[in-house]
Amino acid sequence: MTEAGWAHILSGHTVDMVGREHLVRAAIEQADFLTDDADHPRRECHYYRPSADVPMLKVVVGYDPVPPPGGWSGTVITAYQVGEVKRKERQRWP
Repeated sequence: MTEAGWAHILSGHTVDMVGREHLVRAAIEQADFLTDDADHPRRECHYYRPSADVPMLKVVVGYDPVPPPGGWSGTVITAYQVGEVKRKERQRWP
């Protein structure tokens, strides 16, 4: 996640996300489940609930191809708290 990306997240979700950078990383590394984004084909949504008394966190990661030798590179697009998974998203994992 870039500094500009974090600034974007805080611009729209200051109350929910200030001081919670560590949860964004945890959502990517320890997601409770992963879905394909309903609107963007090269994005994945990582859902993470750190504890039962905290709202679920959704972190959207966009992937772009990397020139040879190939592969993919991911960038955090946004992160925010949600009450449930978006219905049109297809679950990938678990």
